[in-house]
Amino acid sequence: MKKLILTLVLFTAVYAVSAQEVVIYKAQASGTNLAYSVPEPIKIKFLSSYGDPNIATWQPMNGWWHATYRNTDGNITHVYYNTQPYYLVPVPDRMIEFKVALPVTNTYVPDDVIQTAINRYGGSLYSITKLMTADNQDAYQVSLLENGITRSVIMNHESTAKAGE
Repeated sequence: MKKLILTLVLFTAVYAVSAQEVVIYKAQASGTNLAYSVPEPIKIKFLSSYGDPNIATWQPMNGWWHATYRNTDGNITHVYYNTQPYYLVPVPDRMIEFKVALPVTNTYVPDDVIQTAINRYGGSLYSITKLMTADNQDAYQVSLLENGITRSVIMNHESTAKAGE
């Protein structure tokens, strides 16, 4: 009788361990478009750190999830989450994310120019550098990062695009 009970306990333990599934992002159909669902551990981590995950724009990348949102200061924040199964299992003090606050300002740039660039270029804005034109007017080189490719746009002080668009 003891052997039977021990065998049943062993089979139950083996079944319970083998029934666990590691969550990895999967494509799922949403209407006629193919949409991606963000893994639950990433949604929960984002929710506990930054609030509602619906305020962010989510994009899958090679082994990462990339979330873009505007923080309370109006600046754009990018958060990257690793999707390897090791990182998706919740463990205290294990960092599964890193955060980048953009734009990078290489020189002093007034706040109104930064906000105008954010409003105009959104999540593709990478950096702003102050330049001086030939007639001693302020201009700003705005670097944009779109699908891994950078391009530059020149803005004058009134924040209207002059060249590069």
